[in-house]
Amino acid sequence: MIKDIIQNKLDEIFTLLTNRDDLITLDAYKSIKSKLSAKVISEKLGITEPMLFEFEEALRQYFLFRDDSKKGKISCFRISLWLETICKNLQISFNIEDAISNEELAIKQVRALELIIRDIVNDNLGGKDNVLLKLQELFKQEIVEKWLKSGDDTGVLSGTTFSELSNIFLDKNIFRGLQEIFDSEELNVSGNSRDTLRKILEDIRLIRNSIAHNKKVSRIQIEALNEYYRTIAQLIKESKSHNVNPDQYLNIERENVEKYLSNLKEDQIQILGNLESIRDSLQEGFTSLENKTDEIQRELKTSWVSRKSVILISVIFILTLIISFSLYKYQTRPINSTLKLEWSSKNASYSFDELKEVRIVTEHLSRKFEINSDGTIDLIDVDYENLENNIKLEFQNINIIQTNDSKLQRSEVIPIKLKIKDLDRVSFLIRDSESGAPVSGAKVSFLDFNGSSNEFGEVTIMIPLEKQSKFFDIKIIKSGYKLYKLNDVLVNSKIPVEILLNK
Repeated sequence: MIKDIIQNKLDEIFTLLTNRDDLITLDAYKSIKSKLSAKVISEKLGITEPMLFEFEEALRQYFLFRDDSKKGKISCFRISLWLETICKNLQISFNIEDAISNEELAIKQVRALELIIRDIVNDNLGGKDNVLLKLQELFKQEIVEKWLKSGDDTGVLSGTTFSELSNIFLDKNIFRGLQEIFDSEELNVSGNSRDTLRKILEDIRLIRNSIAHNKKVSRIQIEALNEYYRTIAQLIKESKSHNVNPDQYLNIERENVEKYLSNLKEDQIQILGNLESIRDSLQEGFTSLENKTDEIQRELKTSWVSRKSVILISVIFILTLIISFSLYKYQTRPINSTLKLEWSSKNASYSFDELKEVRIVTEHLSRKFEINSDGTIDLIDVDYENLENNIKLEFQNINIIQTNDSKLQRSEVIPIKLKIKDLDRVSFLIRDSESGAPVSGAKVSFLDFNGSSNEFGEVTIMIPLEKQSKFFDIKIIKSGYKLYKLNDVLVNSKIPVEILLNK
């Protein structure tokens, strides 16, 4: 099975890194990273630190979903593509069994996915004329004209690069109309279908670049493309909200495939899932650079000194653009954080296993998340628009309320204080069985609630209304008296529970 091949290769890679023959799990990787640091691991794997972050996301998805019947295949193929890159860097072999598909079909699927995205956006926005109007609202006219000039009679989207098309498709304002089509468990690997599609399309872009360089498509790439195409096409076929038929895009003659290959160009823009990533800032920058270069050259009369000055200024300007673009990509990366739920009082709380899940609401988010048994909530790949947004928790039990204000931050443990809104007191009276005198200092406990009797033998414990009028096992401990246990005692604020202790 592919997951066994993946596990063996992960073990082999990290044995090379650590000189320890351990079974790699997600916790084991975190332990290795805490000892070596991200910088050291990325250097050893032959990738950059931003690439390591993406690899870690694929690794986390693999360990979470490898046994999931719906999400398992996508999570396995995503980590396989990363392992293929890393194994090449480390000069070790990595492959899967013979692919059920073939290279020609894989190329057809890349082309088909491009056409499907184009037509699904056209259909969603009401046709190619409406798409043109929408893009003219969002971009300067020269950018749209460049796309029109590069396109064909199918519309302006045919003139975009694959990454430009993907970013338009995944922009939150446009994708909102397509959400229903792709709202599937199979595309919930990254927390939501939109972000999973972003990662899938980024994988496809990199494979597409390999094809553009006339590199042979590997078995792993073929199988990944086959699974990506199958999943996306099937969801589109099952939806009734559009007029796009995915099957028609694969039925092309070989000469059309060769024509597609001859026109295929490398695409270097990363797919971030928002229109800002393809704004005309770079275009304006290079146009400005060209104008400035001409102006400087004219002023300095093309002397040797002028040429050196032009080169220096050009390099500085290009570096500034690259740094600005890299910084933008860094700032717009998805948010990964952990919420830590804490009860204001242990005597008024629920176990987190009992709560199971909670809806988290921010200005740009409203989604249910699982609560871990330790009270943590893992927020993975949340859209960067939610950064610094106030976090509001909505529990199914309306008596649980959040008591502190918190904002969503990156890579932090964010504490959230909770309390139970409606509490009531239950009372116990502890007496000596022989004399009837009150017993002070007796400790009463049931569930997670505890209290001690005062000089009058009285114990008062605050508990939620929902846990009253129920039967619990009660334990009373007092030095000099026998351990006292009662099973199935009715706890009710209206009826004090009287306990007689034996010496």
